[in-house]
Amino acid sequence: MVGLLTFLRTIESSPSIVGLALGHDLTNLGLNLNSSKKNLFQSFGGPLSDFPCRIQDLDAKVPEEYLTNATIRDKLPNIKLNKLHEDVLFYLFYNCPGEVYQVAAASELYARDWRFHKIERFWLQRAAFSAPSIEIDGTYERCQYNAFDPIQWRRVPKEMVLEFADLEGKPTVPGMIQQKQNVRQQPPPSSEQNQNIPTINTTAISSLHKTIDGSLLINGAGPPPISFVLGQLKRISRGQTLPRPEVRLILSVLHENPELCAQLDSTEQFFDFFQYEPEIAGILLAFQLMYEPTNYLSNIEILLNMNIDVSLLVAANKFIQLCEYKNIKIPNDFLVKFISICISTCENGSSNGLAIDRLGFFDVFFL
Repeated sequence: MVGLLTFLRTIESSPSIVGLALGHDLTNLGLNLNSSKKNLFQSFGGPLSDFPCRIQDLDAKVPEEYLTNATIRDKLPNIKLNKLHEDVLFYLFYNCPGEVYQVAAASELYARDWRFHKIERFWLQRAAFSAPSIEIDGTYERCQYNAFDPIQWRRVPKEMVLEFADLEGKPTVPGMIQQKQNVRQQPPPSSEQNQNIPTINTTAISSLHKTIDGSLLINGAGPPPISFVLGQLKRISRGQTLPRPEVRLILSVLHENPELCAQLDSTEQFFDFFQYEPEIAGILLAFQLMYEPTNYLSNIEILLNMNIDVSLLVAANKFIQLCEYKNIKIPNDFLVKFISICISTCENGSSNGLAIDRLGFFDVFFL
């Protein structure tokens, strides 16, 4: 009552405060009263919200030519969530609460073997090459996991006892977003293509696998099955980060058997691999040189018109290594153009480290 009496007396001297609601602390409504901005309404989330507006909800003054949504929104290509990096999926999940894209991102993460823990409220994935899980009564297990920490925005190793009942099931994506995804199913290779592709050298995989550190054996079961290699390649092309020992294993298998690339969409996935794992792109380029010359010519033309960086050097180095290993003649036009580009970019000036990489790269050609 004392506060109310003081407020009523203050109205007499300051009539402007008469519109204030009695008994409400404005800081609890998401208002930053210490802000230097005079117009607090721009970030005010409303009286029913406990926090201010998100950045993506704030209006900003932009040039009129930026306002193209009305003319091109029906012409934009559909977002393919299966092509997005996992960090983008986590961003959609945590920054689009209650929206369709949160469910769609959760569904795609589920497809990539991530599971949401309903009690701890974080995403987790069984760690690759971890010790076999100990399952008891089919209700829980103890294993090593990678948990995604949204505060640190990184994957954190975590060993824990996991109750299966605490895991969220596969999210149901609304039919609208499913239609928009329009994920294109890849047709199997035609019989004509199969006639031109040699049989997979599984013997080479076995002999190769014996030379790799025993810790890389998958649960001690020997060489990785073809389905496992193809599955990991699909995850890499989607932007999923794999442990380096696992990537080295995949690279070793592909080095012995580049014909496995026949079961990939070499045209669409080439630049996905170039972005996320350029060595695989180099192997795929060698495969195209052997079996898909049209795709090779198209991709090599694009690559040689790019600015030379570390990724391009890594891909080209792997391409040449595999060509030498398989006794494939490296096309002269590739050598001439690539060397000329390296020399010209060195002359134009660049970082010393990259210039040394370019000059050292010539050893592959002349030694």
